[in-house]
Amino acid sequence: MQFERRPNEPSSFRTRYGNRRWRVPEKMDLRPIVEQTVAGAFNVSYSALHSATRGRANVAFARQVAMYLTHISGGLSFA
Repeated sequence: MQFERRPNEPSSFRTRYGNRRWRVPEKMDLRPIVEQTVAGAFNVSYSALHSATRGRANVAFARQVAMYLTHISGGLSFA
């Protein structure tokens, strides 16, 4: 079944919708969510994740996981 085009019917997207500006959804700041989740999952404190030194092996690994997740999920840096 073919549809017939009516006379004076707009055929292109621009003709149909004009020059509308579509809203682009804003990025959420996922860093606090990732930090809380990683701190809870690895049983380390929030302050240990943000310490100036690497700390113990479990804290260093938790920091690496948090940095990876913030980078992959939102293109952010952990610093």
